[in-house]
Amino acid sequence: MASDRLVDVFANFFPPNSKDSWLFGPELPWFNENEESGRSDLVLSQSLSTWPENFNAFGLPFLAAEFKSAGSGKEEWDKAFAQLDGAVKYLAKWWSRGQPLFGVTALGNFCAFYKLENGKLVRVHAAEKLSMADANDRKTIGMILEDIRKVSPAPTAKFQSAAPHL
Repeated sequence: MASDRLVDVFANFFPPNSKDSWLFGPELPWFNENEESGRSDLVLSQSLSTWPENFNAFGLPFLAAEFKSAGSGKEEWDKAFAQLDGAVKYLAKWWSRGQPLFGVTALGNFCAFYKLENGKLVRVHAAEKLSMADANDRKTIGMILEDIRKVSPAPTAKFQSAAPHL
């Protein structure tokens, strides 16, 4: 299942209970001004003791994931992307403190990574999909996650704005 494989990979790059305080939050509900709504299957956040107290309980999100277990057709990928797009834009509007925001869709053994740039999700790799079963694609996934970790909230967060909206 896509979720099991990717969560295992995420845990290797963003280990919970480590000195970097990575947080894994399941099922973040989201909504937008067009009255569309949905949920993200998983949101990774970071929380550090040096940050203001109101940021430590939930942390700052930096990666949202949308998992689908069945099908690999265009319709399923489009649905997963639409849900991810809504979730990442919701995080940008209500939870952003200047940190880069990323997203990943995963269907079966395949995944695709995105970054929010100028209000739009753009793919961060050349291939349309990456296979978690292919050794070269797994190496690419590792490089993407390493790049994401380098720009995670800890070095980029700005706290001059208000507390996260709950």
